[in-house]
Amino acid sequence: AIRWIKDNAAAFGGDPDLITLFGESAGGGSISIHLISPVTKGLVRRGIMQSGTMNAPWSYMSGERAEQIGKILIQDCGCNVSLLENSPRKVMDCMRAV
Repeated sequence: AIRWIKDNAAAFGGDPDLITLFGESAGGGSISIHLISPVTKGLVRRGIMQSGTMNAPWSYMSGERAEQIGKILIQDCGCNVSLLENSPRKVMDCMRAV
């Protein structure tokens, strides 16, 4: 998405060399990571982090932890976690029906 913004900023009257990202809470944590990431180097000029940075313990989690939390959410919605491996669409349909 950031690459698209840089590539298309001029079409919207923006300066592709002055892109500023904004994030609030966990989004602020994401912005701070983008500002130091080699993946987004040269794409972003500034960042506004409101109420969150990558140093906050809640702004980043491992893939394992995210998966654990996702499974808890599935269970809390009353959906069958065991379907996740082979039938993720059924799980999503169940969660959308909540």
